[in-house]
Amino acid sequence: MRVYTIGRTYLLDLLLAQLQANQVRLAPTADVRRAFEQLTLLQTEQRETGFIYTCVSGRHDDLAVSMAMIAWAAGHPHTRSWANALDRRAPKPRSKGGREAFT
Repeated sequence: MRVYTIGRTYLLDLLLAQLQANQVRLAPTADVRRAFEQLTLLQTEQRETGFIYTCVSGRHDDLAVSMAMIAWAAGHPHTRSWANALDRRAPKPRSKGGREAFT
């Protein structure tokens, strides 16, 4: 499987552009609301290399970054092959219970 190294600033910039262009639809769930709240609380900071996104001390941004990663992956040309690789996996055998279930 390929590994992609992508900066969080790139991911968040891409998600922002997609949101502004109405290319992303958000499901009305509690997790999505929390992720969107995290996005709105991000701050930008100017560094020598450019702008970066920072999280307020004591706050989280993991859901916001996850949302940005999903938006990136949804538009990636390899998305279909990633999904196909998951479809081809053989299902794990299920335990019938008993003491084998606890080993």
